[in-house]
Amino acid sequence: MIRYKRITEDINIPLNKNDKFLYGKFKNKKAIFDHIEQNEKGEDVIVTDSGKIIPLLKIRLIKESNTNRYKNILEKIK
Repeated sequence: MIRYKRITEDINIPLNKNDKFLYGKFKNKKAIFDHIEQNEKGEDVIVTDSGKIIPLLKIRLIKESNTNRYKNILEKIK
């Protein structure tokens, strides 16, 4: 009988409280992040500020706006 080792992997999602993200079939619905918890199956899910539960890997993060990106570049140059 062959025994397999269980491989665990960390998933790092750069979300802080009150950050916005997209979800849904076409990733066009906006929500605000509140916290992460586990459901009854043991899967990690995201809970929004309104209480909606969304699977962790079915979201899309919103990119920084260009103005913020340029400000960060200018601060690094100085």
